Amino acid sequence: MSISRPADLEALRQLAHNISDQNSSVHLGEKTLAALGKILSHPQEAALLSITELAERLYINPSSLTRLVKKLGFSGFADFQRLLRDHLASQSSSFYSAQATQLLKASQPQSPLHADDDALAHATTLATEACHTIQHSLQLLSAETIITAAQELAHAPRVRIHGKRQYSSLAQFFCYGLGLIRSDVGLLDPANLGAAEGLAQLEPGDVLVTVSVYPYTREVIAVAELANVAGITVIALTDQELSPLARVATHTFVVPYRSNFFNNSVSAYFVLSEALINQTARQLESTAIAALEKREKYLVALQIEQP
Repeated sequence: MSISRPADLEALRQLAHNISDQNSSVHLGEKTLAALGKILSHPQEAALLSITELAERLYINPSSLTRLVKKLGFSGFADFQRLLRDHLASQSSSFYSAQATQLLKASQPQSPLHADDDALAHATTLATEACHTIQHSLQLLSAETIITAAQELAHAPRVRIHGKRQYSSLAQFFCYGLGLIRSDVGLLDPANLGAAEGLAQLEPGDVLVTVSVYPYTREVIAVAELANVAGITVIALTDQELSPLARVATHTFVVPYRSNFFNNSVSAYFVLSEALINQTARQLESTAIAALEKREKYLVALQIEQP
């Protein structure tokens, strides 16, 4: 017996819940139901993968995935992905307000007497989440990737950093840290003259470090795509292997975050940036030391630092 197509992701989740509770005319095997649960837990990934790639990750056959979505009322896999992509599009337009709304609902103290304890508990939660994200990122980190990327950062003629909105602060931090140990490092668009002008100054063999996470910034993605076509080495800091940045990057570093912060959490990205800059210093060896010593002379001459 066929059922009507779910109108949105929430309706699909409710259908899955009913199937699990055996309150639906649809019946799924244990393995197929587990696969559906994984899809609903990670709709963004399922919306972007091909049917073959998604089936491989779910440890089922593509034909089994096709039968699953048809049982759920969809005409086929493309129709199923359309629902997921529509959901992502609607979520991205209200991402920050939705995050904040969820935060405020969850953080209302039970009484004014417990307000201080609640504030401390929330701060502790954010710190704990950041630690877990950093640990997870380390598990995904490849020694070969970080060494190869550091070699590129150390020896490329020019390095430019590109990050917008919240990640502009990360771009500035990366630019400052890397600029301490080598020359010709800068932001791609330091004077807001336009990314086109910054790209025009780069040549094949130069490096562009770029960062963006969901919901992705269109300009950052477009710049990375053009840089890749131009033969510029792209080092991407992003939130998943399937992000638009990862598709065009030479080297990708993934920080899969889950946070109660109403915006995208950046703490793990700063730690990753420090690791990349440190590894670059190890590649440069005496050159990095000489650059730092030169800087220290000017700091003393200008009396910039207070003892």
